[in-house]
Amino acid sequence: MIRKVGSLFQQGGSWCGLTLEVRGRKVTECDIIPGEDFDDLNNIMGNCPRTVSLSPHTGYLVHLRFPFSGKRKISMVIRGELEEYFPFSLDDVLFDFQEMGRGSVLVAAVQKLYIDKLRTERQIKLVTINTIAILYALQWFDVISDTNFVFVHIDGDRAAIMAFQEGRLWFVRQLVYSNRADILREALHECASDKEFKPETCYVVCSNEDPAVAATIDALRSDVRVEMPFLRDYLQGLDLPASFWAGVGAALLTLNAKREINLLGDRHEGFPPIDKLVLLGAGSIGAASLVLAGMLYLDLHLKNRAYAYLGVEQNNLYRSVFPKSPPVKNIPGVLEEKIRAMSKDVSGVGLGAAGSPLRLLADLSSSIDTQVDVKFSEFRIDGNDFIVAGTTVSFASAEKIKKAIEQVEGIRSIEIRNIDLSDDQVRFRMEGKL
Repeated sequence: MIRKVGSLFQQGGSWCGLTLEVRGRKVTECDIIPGEDFDDLNNIMGNCPRTVSLSPHTGYLVHLRFPFSGKRKISMVIRGELEEYFPFSLDDVLFDFQEMGRGSVLVAAVQKLYIDKLRTERQIKLVTINTIAILYALQWFDVISDTNFVFVHIDGDRAAIMAFQEGRLWFVRQLVYSNRADILREALHECASDKEFKPETCYVVCSNEDPAVAATIDALRSDVRVEMPFLRDYLQGLDLPASFWAGVGAALLTLNAKREINLLGDRHEGFPPIDKLVLLGAGSIGAASLVLAGMLYLDLHLKNRAYAYLGVEQNNLYRSVFPKSPPVKNIPGVLEEKIRAMSKDVSGVGLGAAGSPLRLLADLSSSIDTQVDVKFSEFRIDGNDFIVAGTTVSFASAEKIKKAIEQVEGIRSIEIRNIDLSDDQVRFRMEGKL
């Protein structure tokens, strides 16, 4: 049976469209739709079911780890975990996630303003981000044959790096390198030469023709085997630019829309307002004689939802303070014990040469050059792990901060986990070991 699916995908400031005819695991035909305007392409595609894939400049990718598995359990706590990752309220965000290995979760998020228009289109079955669509295409065509590998997507001045170990998501990094190819080079080298991770292959899809980026990719070959797949090898010789991997992957995602990350849905927008629930409940009562019973049931249901929500928030609070601690049942009791222990002894047991937390913070601050403009928004220690987050003025400054922290006595290692440019500020998050 032949199935026809399509995609609309962003490339720079314009849109592209294509349709695929698929028989089993084979693409039998690929047609490119001419045009660059979203509405025109959408109208030409007619009743063909399709996926919309957004530029990496629009979306966010976040990697979270949980000590448990299962979509239902993760759904209950993931919102609280994401609060610290975005510079705006989660009320303005749509997100979805997929578990890629036990407890290892990839989250995709986008602001609602990019999605609202798409919700009215019946033939749009799924909304994703180009990076996810490309990775799906590579896996669909069996391009990726390793279990330990790195996937790199370079688009414009942005890059996304995703690493997998034994098929499990190991880490995700998004970065804006602008014209600084050295930033991209350092990030790729750090990932490919990780002795703990030990990737076998690095798969690169690059939409840029920048010689500096090409040189960066070539330099990577000294660390790891590099593969740059061509679409013509999988589309019966049709020679398309690398950027069209996103369109092909997005179209193929349409075949499996219910199981993949979908930013079109609203299941992770939070709890609906109570007045909306009341209207829905009242509207479902077919006879006047059942109104009272229905409302009583609805009231009980809302209370149960509220209690469940408070329980989740309690867990979120515990995990935000002690992110590395295992799950506990008696959260108030455990919090009380931990706070009592902390109040008795702030001498920094377990910090080794770093001394007390206050001394570590003082040493960390004094180690940074006074010419570097930096504002710390978070400093947290949990056992031998610590987190530093804040803002600075450039990516170079963030690297200087990292190098300065590396020199502090008692710090064994530190890595930049997230870095992004927003409102003319570079936001960074670093994690390290004591």
